[in-house]
Amino acid sequence: KYKFNTRFSVNSGLHTQYFNLSGSSAIEPRLGFKYQLKANQSLTLGTGVHNQAQPLVVYSSKTRLADGTLVSTNKDLGFTRAYHAVLGYDISFAKTWRVKAETYYQYLDKVPVEQRSTNYSLLNSGADFGIENVDSLVNKGTGYNYGLEFTLEKFLSKGFYGLFTTSLYESKYKGSNGLEHNTAFNGNYVVNVLAGKEFKLGLKSALMFDLKGTISGGKRYNPIDLQKSKAEQRTVFDDTNSFAEQRPMYFRPDLKITYRKGSKNGKFTQEFSLSLTNFVGYKNLFTESYDKKNDKVIKQYQQGFLPIPQYRILF
Repeated sequence: KYKFNTRFSVNSGLHTQYFNLSGSSAIEPRLGFKYQLKANQSLTLGTGVHNQAQPLVVYSSKTRLADGTLVSTNKDLGFTRAYHAVLGYDISFAKTWRVKAETYYQYLDKVPVEQRSTNYSLLNSGADFGIENVDSLVNKGTGYNYGLEFTLEKFLSKGFYGLFTTSLYESKYKGSNGLEHNTAFNGNYVVNVLAGKEFKLGLKSALMFDLKGTISGGKRYNPIDLQKSKAEQRTVFDDTNSFAEQRPMYFRPDLKITYRKGSKNGKFTQEFSLSLTNFVGYKNLFTESYDKKNDKVIKQYQQGFLPIPQYRILF
């Protein structure tokens, strides 16, 4: 780290890693700049290279040859590489408030994709339960992410705190066929709100209200091929249009009410709380599937309203 003067400083570094399983190695330079505009304001710029090993289960995938022999065709996969650039602005004001804004760009290469020409990319792994068992992968896929993030924070004071964050972003990838698609995670926006207030009821007791809410773009998914589903009597997805469809907006507000009371001797505290998960009962779409009995596509929804009582003793 080097300070040019009281306002401008640079932080540089070099990171290296080696993965014994595949024999992969990487050298990663990092560079960050900070300019202190005023005592309560700063401007930052960061860039760097980051490499990541694949999920361990990917390396264990095997290919069965014509003679029945099993061969580990993914064991030599290298790291996925990402180039990052982030520009940020930070300001604190009125003693307990803070605003932070960041814009970023990330380019990824050496992403595992199939050798044959398909839309598959390991970048989409984790979007569903587990990771697909796909063999014979090569590090030839690409992808990119860019976006804008904004944070407004109210630090705890006078029994009140608050946090508002939002992210607007785009996330794309290319498989071995060279065609660009949305990634499974390209919801385009996320808004989070967190706030709480504590009311003192005496020297050792208090009543607290905590509110948490999330609004985000719907999950991306492959559309169902209805004709093939009817013919095969099972759910068949149209993999040629990878993540072309997007589910409706996700919305979930949670409310928690807590009563806390300290003991007379001060050695322990009792806490009674009631969490009202999704207290408005909003129906968030979970998945779609083909119902062969009724010969149509049906929808399944996530958990609706759920009250959760809790009692704790804190020593």
